[in-house]
Amino acid sequence: IKTLAKYEEGTVGALMTTDFAWVPGDLTVSQAIEKLRQQAPDRETIYYIYILDEQTRRAQGVFTLQDLILAEPNTPVSSLT
Repeated sequence: IKTLAKYEEGTVGALMTTDFAWVPGDLTVSQAIEKLRQQAPDRETIYYIYILDEQTRRAQGVFTLQDLILAEPNTPVSSLT
């Protein structure tokens, strides 16, 4: 909240969310779906899913919920980006 409060009201920065869905890059599609089921009730949106390095929390890629649903269950999520 502190981060978003820095931005002037009505600017894009003030409207952004820091509450996003993410998975580690070493999961399969079926594992990622299970992880997202756990996260979804607490997330503002899950239409875009970010791949993060768990240790550094750095972004490694992004894919859509549609990409995830249409992929084969054993596909690595890292290949969806």
